[in-house]
Amino acid sequence: MWLSPYWLVAKGRHEKARHNLARVHSAGYDVDGHMAEIHDSLARQNADNEAQGSIAECFTRKHIVRTLVATSMFFIQNASGNAWVIGYMSYFMQLGGMSAAKSFDTTVGMSGLMTVGNICGWFFVEKFGRRGTALYGTGILCVTLFVIGILACVDSGGALWGQVAFMGIWAFGKLICNDMELPSTHTDNN
Repeated sequence: MWLSPYWLVAKGRHEKARHNLARVHSAGYDVDGHMAEIHDSLARQNADNEAQGSIAECFTRKHIVRTLVATSMFFIQNASGNAWVIGYMSYFMQLGGMSAAKSFDTTVGMSGLMTVGNICGWFFVEKFGRRGTALYGTGILCVTLFVIGILACVDSGGALWGQVAFMGIWAFGKLICNDMELPSTHTDNN
């Protein structure tokens, strides 16, 4: 069985690694030079791994706030209705009387609107910072979802189209808020 020479050297099986290298290359190949490259590469990789922090360091007193902020951002993005609104937008349009083909086209248009929202988010993050964009943007998304839910209780065709309109507003705003995970160029930890 042929195993990777890198894996074999990492496991301390140097002779097997040398044998596998000689087997896949021609007779005049510099196996010793290749082995030296493997040792050097693995030594650099091990040094990089030792220089990086561990997962346990994320939960130390020094880093716990940063860990909570980062994980809460990912939680908020998913908890703010992303799959629900995007997944059911076409279905709601069809309930309102739109044909399947037209609802598909409209959903594609909403995806374009989301792209524009994402691009606008780049500027919002630079102007208001990640925290402001996340906090106020998520508040607006929350209100929008409440309006969609309230309109679901109203039994009329206009209310259904109101839901679709607020889904479009939500789709635009969602992508602005999603930009909060991009690295910021500011140094003020905003």
